[in-house]
Amino acid sequence: MSEKYKDIERRARALLEGAATKQQIEQVRVQMLGRKGEIAQLFKCLPDLPADERPRAGRAANELKELLSRLINQASSRLPEREIETE
Repeated sequence: MSEKYKDIERRARALLEGAATKQQIEQVRVQMLGRKGEIAQLFKCLPDLPADERPRAGRAANELKELLSRLINQASSRLPEREIETE
């Protein structure tokens, strides 16, 4: 399971590095954190895990969600001021 979490983090980082506009960053946010996003899918799978794995997997999913939120906010703050003003 942790490999899946690492894969999501790697993909999110790559998408955010390539995002040059606020709109692209928003697309990454929706893809990763939206109602039908990657993180939501992780949380939906938690009940299917064995009881002894659920707490660890849940903590890891929450940590990943927080990390992705921070990365998205950092990416938004790195945009040039003129990009933010034009939207």
